[in-house]
Amino acid sequence: MNITAYRRTTQIAFILLVFLMPVLNIFRYDTATKELIILGQVWSLGLKETFYADQSVRGAGHIALQFFLKVILPWIMFLAIFPILGFLTGRFKKLEDLMNIQGIGEKNFLKLKPLVTVGQPKADKSGAGL
Repeated sequence: MNITAYRRTTQIAFILLVFLMPVLNIFRYDTATKELIILGQVWSLGLKETFYADQSVRGAGHIALQFFLKVILPWIMFLAIFPILGFLTGRFKKLEDLMNIQGIGEKNFLKLKPLVTVGQPKADKSGAGL
């Protein structure tokens, strides 16, 4: 299977997954109970019970901690995955891999070769970059 067919297959699979998420109870919002359901489990911040019960500084700290752990931290982890995957699965291992891109032939590659590096950038010996 060539790369174009592989990409098309994964794109179609992703679109099917998006449409099937509510049906398979993977990710949906129940409008009747006003709850978010992820992987079949009701997901809530737990703020309804504690918000009015304890209005002290300690109660506010508990709410802030719950919000951080259940909302902010998962998003930070989710968004950190993409740069890590990009680094680990680097698309170009050597300069000649650029010639695999449609529109970059040998002539364009020879023009780009002095401008592009793969791997660690070379250190500036003059110190001008500091």
